[in-house]
Amino acid sequence: YESKGIEDYSQLVIDSKNDQLIVGARDHLLRLSSKNLDELEAVSWKPNNISVMTCLARGQTKENCRNFVRVLVLHNDRIFTCGTNAFTPNCTWRDVSVLNDVQESLTGIAKCPYHPEHNTTALMTASGDLYSATVTDYTGRDPAILRMMGPSPYLRTVQYNSRWLNEPNFVSTYEINESVYFFFRETAVEYINCGKSVYSRVARLCKSDTGGKFVLEDNWTSFSKARLNCSLPGTYPFYFNELQGTYFVEDQQLVYAVFSTAPTSVYASAVCVYNSTSFNNAFSGSYKYQANAEMAWTRVTNSRPNHQVYSWQQSKHTMINPLFSALQRQHLVDAQKFQMMDDAVQPLSQEPVVVAENERFTHIAVHQIQTKHHEKFNVVFLVTLEGYIKKFITLPESKKACLVEEIRVVKGEEIHPVQSFQLDKDKGTLFLGMRNRIFQISVQRCDRFKTKM
Repeated sequence: YESKGIEDYSQLVIDSKNDQLIVGARDHLLRLSSKNLDELEAVSWKPNNISVMTCLARGQTKENCRNFVRVLVLHNDRIFTCGTNAFTPNCTWRDVSVLNDVQESLTGIAKCPYHPEHNTTALMTASGDLYSATVTDYTGRDPAILRMMGPSPYLRTVQYNSRWLNEPNFVSTYEINESVYFFFRETAVEYINCGKSVYSRVARLCKSDTGGKFVLEDNWTSFSKARLNCSLPGTYPFYFNELQGTYFVEDQQLVYAVFSTAPTSVYASAVCVYNSTSFNNAFSGSYKYQANAEMAWTRVTNSRPNHQVYSWQQSKHTMINPLFSALQRQHLVDAQKFQMMDDAVQPLSQEPVVVAENERFTHIAVHQIQTKHHEKFNVVFLVTLEGYIKKFITLPESKKACLVEEIRVVKGEEIHPVQSFQLDKDKGTLFLGMRNRIFQISVQRCDRFKTKM
């Protein structure tokens, strides 16, 4: 699919119920048929002249002073959309079947970034709580992980505190049981004395968190983060430090994550797999703590390894049981001091399931297939920086994935970076959004081969 004048197909959401693909692009929202990418509806969503003039007066380029859609969240029969709107973030609620039907318009601050190049990720729970990770100010100096809009109280990470978040690039977020997990990469504050290095992280939050009282008011009291380890083992392990993309296989409770080396390092990428035990082991372990900038980081025992959250709304328990009140106070003290886990989240296997030299992977999707013998296998689709798709299969008895196929999406030698990548598990279809085109590719491509019996 392509349409003259429409670019930046950066947001794709599959609406299986209505057999359609919702697309967020520059200045536009689209509904396409998920069967053949036929256009069902195209809606213009441009910033008004006042917003554009203000944006230009602030020194921004004409290109940046447009509306880049950065949040698309499907919720029942409505779609929640947010765009940069010429550095005046704006969000709307729309009918998923009639995108032109704007049911509500609201500010996009803390839901969507100001600058189109800033990363953001968001999800909405069944109850209507919006969890988002984005930059909340015009200058880009206040990144935050927030909860808002739903029945739960507003909460965010502590402002201007590098121990909570330090120049993060947000990648993805998932609701898993009673927690919400955010995946991102950031400048490693624990490594700052040895130079600047980027580490991959996962942060965990309790959905039942109601914030603190007097201390950490309107802030998370359950926030903790751990490093994601994906490396080649050895006396001196070779680390793939920069997380690029993730995919959550819900029925297996597995997170597939694709990493790369630093942009200034040798080109290399890897895929590591983590399960719920991997995360629980790290978050139940000890904390990494530094009393002040002149002291070394030390290991501190975790006083709440089971991730308890003591809600201040349970005031009747506080009045009846002084012990409960003491636990609340201690919990807030710990939450204010400790955010970083000492142990990294370890992958299922000692080595990555995929390692690629001289390549950078940017997106990942995992499709489950079942053989006639009722065996299940995971097929991993990886997108390269140049816009190729590599198809791997992971076999149960093997720790390494096997390359099955390489797909050149666009013919020719020109590089075509992929901006968005989604898998329709039910239909077995991949959707790729590029700068000026959207592609649809079947995960089953056996018809290309001829079998002789």
